[in-house]
Amino acid sequence: MLTEIRRLRERGIPPRIAILKSRQVGISTLTEALLFWACLTQSHRSALVIAHTLKLSKVLFRMSRNFHRFVPELMRQKKRIDNVHEIEFDSGSRMQVEVQGDPRGYAAQDVHLSEFGFYERPEDTLVAVMQTLPRSIESLCVIESTANGVGNKFHKLWQRACGLALDEQIPEDEKGWTPIFIPWFDHEEYRMPLDKMLVLSSDEAQFMAQHHTTPQQMKWRRWCISANLDGDEDKFAQEYPATPEEAFALSGRPAFDTKSVIYYANLVAESVKGKKLPLRMEIEADPPGVGKAEILEYDRGRLRIFADPIDRHSYIVGADPSEGDPGSDPSPLAVLDQMTLDLVSTWYGKAPPDLLACHAVDLARHYHEALIIGEANNHGILFNEELGRLGYANIYYRKTSQESVAGEVTDKPGYLSTVRTREHLFNTLRKFVRLRMGKLPCPHFVQQMQSLVYVDQKAQAQPGAEKDLLVAFALCLMAHRGSMANPLEPLPEQVIRSVASEVGLLKERDPEGAAVRARVLTGMTMDEVLDQEDAILARAARQRRFGLGGLR
Repeated sequence: MLTEIRRLRERGIPPRIAILKSRQVGISTLTEALLFWACLTQSHRSALVIAHTLKLSKVLFRMSRNFHRFVPELMRQKKRIDNVHEIEFDSGSRMQVEVQGDPRGYAAQDVHLSEFGFYERPEDTLVAVMQTLPRSIESLCVIESTANGVGNKFHKLWQRACGLALDEQIPEDEKGWTPIFIPWFDHEEYRMPLDKMLVLSSDEAQFMAQHHTTPQQMKWRRWCISANLDGDEDKFAQEYPATPEEAFALSGRPAFDTKSVIYYANLVAESVKGKKLPLRMEIEADPPGVGKAEILEYDRGRLRIFADPIDRHSYIVGADPSEGDPGSDPSPLAVLDQMTLDLVSTWYGKAPPDLLACHAVDLARHYHEALIIGEANNHGILFNEELGRLGYANIYYRKTSQESVAGEVTDKPGYLSTVRTREHLFNTLRKFVRLRMGKLPCPHFVQQMQSLVYVDQKAQAQPGAEKDLLVAFALCLMAHRGSMANPLEPLPEQVIRSVASEVGLLKERDPEGAAVRARVLTGMTMDEVLDQEDAILARAARQRRFGLGGLR
């Protein structure tokens, strides 16, 4: 932290530090020492400390009293005011400790917001404090906290500071906050002496190799899990995270497999550090949904393209419509590559259902006339009506039951969302994530995965977070096969064999027609389809001969 403060001041940037930490690593003590030293050595200096509980405020204020108690006699100043929450020196400098609330009226050059992730109204506190903090390189503001879920103010501030938010492409001197993560193994006290060689499990060996920890640190980790956390390794990762992704992923009761979420979060973080994320763009057509669409670069565009359309690949556009007004939830679009099962593009913004349908058509045409699927109820009704009005042909239709009011099986546009089908939607996506079946390179998508938790057996986003992009992509998975029983296989065997049979017969009398038919149905050449059929038949023969494993 001291290095970052010095670096920022050398660049002429007022230090604004956001710290995500493990428990008991000494950051609060260091910050209090910095604030106390500034007040002790300068006149008319003001420091403000805000804690999330009265108990913590007393602990923090006790640190300042101890600093004054043990400072050398020559440097010790007399106290003009000394009460339960304020110390004022004869020099006019003072330190003040408050509990979260409304700190309006307090002006300070140095501010410490402790355990900010646990504030009840963090936005109000932050706005009030930052308005009084002078923008000078000698000022200092430190926000520190352990993780407390995803989607709250601290998580959003951290994402923005790390460049993972929607507006990540801004200069450091405009971004505001410098992120610092303190893992547990950076603290010198978290280690134990060895009395014999430590035999590591495979998971421990992998952790040690990944984070370059020592055997003494691994022994302390093992002791802490056993003695303090009742053998719960997930609880250790929550209380003593090794990475920021681990800290946030393990907050609450995660709906997705934690290791897979961390895997995807690490990939996104590496892309951000390597500046490999695509630029923000917009897709525009005049008129929307009808004219020729163009993709243009914008600093704050709502479109991201992670992979351009590939010849002979087919795509699906999923939409989660909302009201579309400024106070509504976002209404995103997600694009799935059916050949690779990768998320290849996202459009994340707010638009009324009819305008969202226009954006969906423009994006679908960019991806080879992709299939479009949206919900059939609520705002999805107008969305699907607009798709029909635009005359877009490739729309997802579901079959309705003979038990319906009409008394017959009919095709209707959109995915009907009910309690049962909604849970199946998320369970399908959970399986996709757990098996890591495709690439998910979108930072916003990963953030929403981290925020989805189970509350009363129902998948919900944590307060302040959203899940709409998850819904849009999950709809893509449901339309991918058009079957609730088998939505995740890129091209199931029965599809390959059916197409191979059709093009094999057609090949004899119309080779060119057979090639076109194979490409339309699968996105592959005729030879690729026939080769895959040969592989399927060979595998089936091995299984008949040697059993399910295909081996003796």
